[in-house]
Amino acid sequence: MSKAFQGRHGRAYLFSNVVNVTQGPIEERLLITGMHTVCDIQCSVCGSVLGWKYESAFEESQKYKEGKFILEKARVVLKRDGDGDGGATDTRVVGGSSHSDEESE
Repeated sequence: MSKAFQGRHGRAYLFSNVVNVTQGPIEERLLITGMHTVCDIQCSVCGSVLGWKYESAFEESQKYKEGKFILEKARVVLKRDGDGDGGATDTRVVGGSSHSDEESE
């Protein structure tokens, strides 16, 4: 995981693998670091857009991102489920809100 990324809504993280997401259509996007081929990723439960997947990069220096995922901190929610009496707690990340604005990285 890398923390040095900016998403549409603030801080974002680069991951090699994510689970419980679906992928949208592939498109070319001009991001801060240049042109990339990406697809949005959505929460498979609620459908909120959580970030995007890098399919390909046009700049040689950006090729390391190919096949990796951006999750935006503002788009995910840490949810804790427990029994309320100090017993076992399940912590997981779930989708947040689903509005959008300009691209960044």
